Amino acid sequence: MQISQVMHMMLEEYPQSDFLFVLDHKDDITFYPNQNDSVHLSYYQLKTDETTVTIAILLNNDWIAKLYNHLLEPDVEIDTLGLITIYPVKLCRSSLTDDKTKFCEVDDESIEKIKRHIADKENIPVESVDLSKLIHLRTPLNIRSHNKIVETELGDFLHGYNSCITIESEKAIFTSIWNILSSLQQYEGLSPSADFTEIKTHKGFSKTEFDEIIKIAIDIHILPFEKIISYIGPTEPYEKEKFGLAYSYLIGDYSNNDSRIGEISNYISTTIDKNPIEDDESILCYLKRCKKNILVDYSNSLIIYKDTYYIELLVILKLIKSGGTY
Repeated sequence: MQISQVMHMMLEEYPQSDFLFVLDHKDDITFYPNQNDSVHLSYYQLKTDETTVTIAILLNNDWIAKLYNHLLEPDVEIDTLGLITIYPVKLCRSSLTDDKTKFCEVDDESIEKIKRHIADKENIPVESVDLSKLIHLRTPLNIRSHNKIVETELGDFLHGYNSCITIESEKAIFTSIWNILSSLQQYEGLSPSADFTEIKTHKGFSKTEFDEIIKIAIDIHILPFEKIISYIGPTEPYEKEKFGLAYSYLIGDYSNNDSRIGEISNYISTTIDKNPIEDDESILCYLKRCKKNILVDYSNSLIIYKDTYYIELLVILKLIKSGGTY
């Protein structure tokens, strides 16, 4: 649910910020509106209770007090402290049912209770408690289908980004981002006092990384396997089998955000530009010729691919995209 929520927020933030999201470090979600600025940030707690949250639950579990405690952190400027729930929050004389509500704008009785609770927990005067940074967010996700909801949201976003993107590319992008965020969430080797570079490296996902994943998917333009084979033309059964194995490797590498894909893709583009297909040359022969040239020019980088059809597969995907046959 936390991973889905980050993906949902990431899509919301895409047009207006150069974001960095951090998972499970100091709080459930940390949001930096500028991935290179360690000072300005927001914290969010995600609560997945499947019932209406009452003010008693809110205070007895110290959700608000724990969020407010971030204001004591040195050397940072906090923009928002957000409590995210699935269902509404029922206060003394009002309910938080909107997508976003500021706690400083709820009913007076609830404000007084919240301020007194925070004052007791922080051992500070009630009059010094400032609720202006505290907000409540209602997520459109739910426990049972959160991943499906956010996968649909991502698909809608990607079609707006590039109307020609394929379903296969959409699924590969979703799986890649999901795997990355899952890995960041599970990483436990980071000290609470880690510096920003360590946090960004081990627990953060940035807009730059998101853009790179999309760029590679669009550049390679992943298609259904049978469509690729039909473009190549007649192949021996063993060759089709090898292409199929290479296709499974590619999807796996892409889903795991293997950085080598972008590097290999650049090599292939350069090779295709230098070695155009000849008039009497079959597609399959051209793929093998390109692979031979690529392995000669970039042997140190691509040696692990020499005995597979991985390079040929990437060449054909580049050809299909550049030829506009999809």
